Amino acid sequence: MNTWVKILIVLVVAMISLGAVMVLTASGTYSMMKFNSNFHLFQSHLWKIVAAVVGMYAFSKIKYENYRKYSKIALFAIIAVLIFTFLFAPKVKGAQRWINLGFIQFQPSEAAKVILIMHISLMLEKMGDKIKDFKNGFMFPLIWVGVVSLLVLMQPNVSTSVIIVVTSFALMFVAGARWKHVVGILAGAGIALGSVAMILKHSRERIMTFIDSLLKGGDINIQVKQAKIALGSGGWVGVGPGHSRQSDLFLPESYGDFIFSILGEGFPWSGYNFSSLLRVVFSLYGDSKKISGQIWAIDGAWFGFQHNY
Repeated sequence: MNTWVKILIVLVVAMISLGAVMVLTASGTYSMMKFNSNFHLFQSHLWKIVAAVVGMYAFSKIKYENYRKYSKIALFAIIAVLIFTFLFAPKVKGAQRWINLGFIQFQPSEAAKVILIMHISLMLEKMGDKIKDFKNGFMFPLIWVGVVSLLVLMQPNVSTSVIIVVTSFALMFVAGARWKHVVGILAGAGIALGSVAMILKHSRERIMTFIDSLLKGGDINIQVKQAKIALGSGGWVGVGPGHSRQSDLFLPESYGDFIFSILGEGFPWSGYNFSSLLRVVFSLYGDSKKISGQIWAIDGAWFGFQHNY
């Protein structure tokens, strides 16, 4: 085992450990209220960690080049799952994004992002300079991007759909696609996604609230307000792990989407910035000799920055 692999393992263990501590800190009050146990959500998280570690070990034994053989099959499979999600998944807060497998809930759009990137990377490597030609190159990965992003958009999940489109176009540009093709299609996609976002009630309300906050000042919504209070309460030194007040039902989704605010409240400023640095370093790690591998590494860096900022 070389030094870089050891560093990668240390980064993974550090992020898993920090994540477990933060879930325990952020979920205790909500867990007690809903499940009559301070540790219900934490225990659920631990089982997910076990599954993730087992999966990590299994996939580490497979050379990433082997995924090239099955990327198209995997893409067809995840498209079928996305269709199933749209047709049969239960609605949660107005959206159909999750499939309940009994022992775990699964969000197909997250898997779709990775699988789409894998297949597009392979396509771009095989195409070479053909990506500069719209009809004989650029159009083919564009079709896959359109199908996947549309199915995700229909859930509805506007933000993930935007991420898929932007990330995919970034890959195509890195692979040598022409500026006029990238900018032209992105402009059209932006107008289309913007129009859909304004048609859908939940996304329209978010957009209008954001615009209103820019014009009149103030907070975008209650979650953002409470998240800012959490970060402000922590200050430079933090209130200490387990001493968060905003996680006591003041901050909605404190154990999920807004857990970083609880991290900022409990830990010193240097501590939660170090957590961001861990993720960025992990995202930038890679030793890829083939073009498809290099593209995966670039995309990993993008996802690292996306989830941090």
